[in-house]
Amino acid sequence: MASTRFFAENYRNLTPFDLRAELLFEALLKNKIDDLDILFKPNGVFYRKFSKDTMNISTDANDSDILNIDISRDGFYDILPESITHNYRNRDQRNDASQEFKIRKKEEKEARHFYNPLENEMFRFRHQIEKYESDFFSKLSTNGIADIIRMILGVENNIPDVLTVKMFYALMKQKGNAGQNIADIAIILEKILGEKVSFTSRNIQLEHGHDVVENSGEMIMGITTTLESNEEIFLKKYNFNIGPLKNPDNLPDYFNEHILENFLNTFFNLFLPFQVQFSFEIHLNPEDELFAMDETIYKSRLGISTVI
Repeated sequence: MASTRFFAENYRNLTPFDLRAELLFEALLKNKIDDLDILFKPNGVFYRKFSKDTMNISTDANDSDILNIDISRDGFYDILPESITHNYRNRDQRNDASQEFKIRKKEEKEARHFYNPLENEMFRFRHQIEKYESDFFSKLSTNGIADIIRMILGVENNIPDVLTVKMFYALMKQKGNAGQNIADIAIILEKILGEKVSFTSRNIQLEHGHDVVENSGEMIMGITTTLESNEEIFLKKYNFNIGPLKNPDNLPDYFNEHILENFLNTFFNLFLPFQVQFSFEIHLNPEDELFAMDETIYKSRLGISTVI
């Protein structure tokens, strides 16, 4: 079939990023590839460190209509104990290392072939779950993916869609990062805003050790209140400096309706550790801070369009 041959020969050029196998499977089905002509073969998560989720796509040697898709995920062979697949107890110990390696690779190939039908059924079950979730979100009364992200993260409605999506994408990339690196967070914010971002840090003293949450009808020890302590408690505070702004025309966005102020507060609350405090400052270029009358007659009028 021409379509299966096309995917096998051009799959590396489909996307420049790491494409999940479930999404590729859905695309193949929409291109009228028969479900029974698609076989997934897990090769182990070992390859995930230097390979994408979809490792290779090839046509079957016996049937050119069948697509064999190798994925870098663990199969039953990788999860189950080795003693189930490999018989170490009754094996002749006199075999040399190369012969032993060939025997184990043959047993691995046979075991993966044996488990493959069940693994494909499990893969299709996961695909149905993701397809149901995708259809569910698409049917929500929203204008797009940005509104869904606002619902999930509780983002203010006046934050532009492009900033909302960029922030969510950066948050998903940071989900596996247990150690919060403030320098990396500053670089992420710099890429989102397109402006230079730097930061300084200092230790500040906690003024009240027995703070009580306002408007709280119940005082719960350790949650809404703590015992007062004579010891000095210090917290880390980061001050982020944004700018000097490359484009001063974007300056109104930082103040009108608090658009970027809300975005920065949401960004820092999501990315910074909860025990630290933060502040931010916006800087202009020195030439943008100077007062200048426009050369056009009557365009600049003191007290109306300009102030001292």
